[in-house]
Amino acid sequence: MEKDYENLSKPELLIQHKKFHLAERQLRDTIDQGNADEEIHSLLSTILLKKQKFKEAHFQANRGLQINPENAYCFFAKSLIHSEEGDLEEAISTIRVALKLNPNHTDYLYHLANLFFDGKREVEFIQLIHRILGLDPEHIDTRNLQAKHLIANNNYQKAKDLLKDTLKLDPLQAESFYLLGNCYLKLSSLEKAKDCFLQALSFNPMLEKAENGLKECC
Repeated sequence: MEKDYENLSKPELLIQHKKFHLAERQLRDTIDQGNADEEIHSLLSTILLKKQKFKEAHFQANRGLQINPENAYCFFAKSLIHSEEGDLEEAISTIRVALKLNPNHTDYLYHLANLFFDGKREVEFIQLIHRILGLDPEHIDTRNLQAKHLIANNNYQKAKDLLKDTLKLDPLQAESFYLLGNCYLKLSSLEKAKDCFLQALSFNPMLEKAENGLKECC
């Protein structure tokens, strides 16, 4: 079970708000003071991953595992690093270890689903999507990933219906609007596609793929 937002530690709150520099400074201060547990090292590893400092990210995740060899989040962090390095099989192997320790953690399952999607492991991908949505039918990221898979397989109408339902659950989802715009673009409904890309950009002005989609509508 993931932590409730109100129970997040201060560095986690800073990460949630994308204040990575402040979070990194606090985490490093805690380590320098000799007060770091495995969670501190695993959180620092995820920040270093975002900065593409892969070697140090691995080092911090490994330090976390030295403190607690059964910390699932450290294995999750290492899987994310392997994925960013392009080592798909090692990423899958490592996230499976995290899932042995915490079998129903939807973030870990979602990460594995992404790896299956990238590796074109169709059967495992579909089975895992159903498993995640069985645990949490409103898991937005998984619903978006399912829609992405449908689009990749030219099933635009089904993807469109799924995304419309997803936006009823969370009408502020830039990714959902972008994917819905993609569906309309593939279905040659250019005005509807344009509206969706504009909505996506209103929620995330830095979403470059929505900008590109908008250009295709012209």
